[in-house]
Amino acid sequence: MSNVVKFMHSDMVNAPTVFGNAGGTIPMLDACLKDGWGSQTLSSLVVAGGVATATFGTAFPYEIQTVVLIAGATPSGLNGEKKVLSLTSSTITFDATGISDQTATGTITARMAPLGWAKSFSGTNKAVYTSPAAAYSGGYLRVDDTSTLNARVVAYEGMYDVDNGVNPYPTAALVGGGLYWGRSNVADATTRKWFLAGDDRGFYLWLAPQTAVGGVNGISQYFGDLIAKNTTDKFMSTIAGGVASNVANAAAVLSDLGYCNTVSPTSASGVFLPRATTGAVGAITTTKYCALAAANQSYSGLNINTALTYPNGGDNGLLLSPTVVTGAQALRGVLPGWYMTPQNVGPYFSHRDPVPGTDDYPGKRFLALRHAPPGDSGSQYGYAFIDVSGPWR
Repeated sequence: MSNVVKFMHSDMVNAPTVFGNAGGTIPMLDACLKDGWGSQTLSSLVVAGGVATATFGTAFPYEIQTVVLIAGATPSGLNGEKKVLSLTSSTITFDATGISDQTATGTITARMAPLGWAKSFSGTNKAVYTSPAAAYSGGYLRVDDTSTLNARVVAYEGMYDVDNGVNPYPTAALVGGGLYWGRSNVADATTRKWFLAGDDRGFYLWLAPQTAVGGVNGISQYFGDLIAKNTTDKFMSTIAGGVASNVANAAAVLSDLGYCNTVSPTSASGVFLPRATTGAVGAITTTKYCALAAANQSYSGLNINTALTYPNGGDNGLLLSPTVVTGAQALRGVLPGWYMTPQNVGPYFSHRDPVPGTDDYPGKRFLALRHAPPGDSGSQYGYAFIDVSGPWR
């Protein structure tokens, strides 16, 4: 399914793990981006009134709007990627329009559907990912998972093998050794919480390096295409991550996608594109911020924000703003499916709370993702909101 948003997280049954040793990130990325995970054999699959009901004999990982990959069923129209419409403790339903009422036959399996990315190259605790989607701009993500606390990531316009490529972003001059995707504050095998969501052109990865405060002091990063302001922009591939290790930070993490920067691009914002709009070769530094509060340097939805309260007095609502990306004196686009809020929403939400879309976002479903310095005791935190219904583009 092209352009379909998928999401998954560490609290799901049989989810892949992230931990603080070498190789603690790539197995999860493989499972979520290209392989899928959590394969189970169904007890039954029944179609009635254009809706298919899959029954499981054991606990399953699916939630509303997740995408399940069905295989082995007859009729064949029941196979493939299906978005979950509803569920009980033992069943899920999905659309089966055009298939007559019947009980499917065969050895039918279900697994969490991957995003549809490809692994171009690999080495010991190293990997290079890209997307085969026709509309994708073509960037490659190199992940160096050889250290214990952080995966180091660099994007390239092209790659020859797992270690060599052309036109990196960021360059070594901007961030030596690559950006930091922090997974743990200590070197151990204790699992850390994560959340991944994306489509076939980009994905977000939320990681909580510490177990304090319930393990929900998270940092978000991104790799993939922006929604470009200029539809002819060929250099919309974007990478976001820390410019230093943030796994022990008790102060605000400026590179976190849950943090609203100012309009002036700095390396600290941690967002890089391969080229300026001129097309000249060379990575550029950009910044990201909430369009409703462009100069407000703080976490989205910060719990100690005194500017705007929640709910909004004008309409009793949650104010969501696209997250814009600017660089080299140009508005390049917005981060797909990623929204900030200038309101103080911290005390009103919990991590992964669902939010139904209304007004400007009818029919949408958002999840609240908690963002905070990993080492903070709970004094400062906020929420960004991700659209898990899609499509983003």
